[in-house]
Amino acid sequence: MHLIELSTVAFYEGRAPRTIALKDCSWPMASPPQTGFCGVYGSRSKPVAFMAARAHAERERLNFTVIDFVVELSLKLNPLAMKPQQLSGHDFFSLLRMNGSMGDQVAAWLQTDPAVAKEYGEQFESMKPELVLMQSPHLMDVLASTPDCQHVRLFAFPAMTDVSDEPLNIGFVPYAAWSAIREATCRLDPTVHVTLDPPAVAAQARQDGPAAAKRPARPRTR
Repeated sequence: MHLIELSTVAFYEGRAPRTIALKDCSWPMASPPQTGFCGVYGSRSKPVAFMAARAHAERERLNFTVIDFVVELSLKLNPLAMKPQQLSGHDFFSLLRMNGSMGDQVAAWLQTDPAVAKEYGEQFESMKPELVLMQSPHLMDVLASTPDCQHVRLFAFPAMTDVSDEPLNIGFVPYAAWSAIREATCRLDPTVHVTLDPPAVAAQARQDGPAAAKRPARPRTR
């Protein structure tokens, strides 16, 4: 068993709520995936992310608080750059650490969707797939639904977000793997209770695929 901690934020008006539902606090994305939950991954991106969240809150006249949450992995971590033949043995897939053949495989998987191939085909010819995903994070819905990736509990990839002018390293937990989130705490106020109730879209997303899910609303608790 391995644990990976990610972070997100809850924006709210007025006083801090006593209870926050984690499912409502997916990190605000420029082009959000609809079939999974986003948080900031890695020590390098978190300080930048929190500064950007503070600036966003000031612009929007909101308050915010930081939520840390833990994802439990059942398979071993890969200490090296991921190769296609290794992916089945790992349930954490970092697109930040993959070799060229893995990148080619990711591009191929994404383009099995005809709409993706039509709209992004030229980009895949000139850009690495992680850079295409960085600009269009919603494509994680397609990648996560690929049969070879459906066992993955956590993806990591660079992405543009709604609150930062530079890309952040984002962790993506498919709703189908929601139960891998073991705990969530409010970093700045431990008395705030963070619930782990699954998103209502999770069961429907598993049944109907990426197009069925809807993005959880950002909380604006008074």
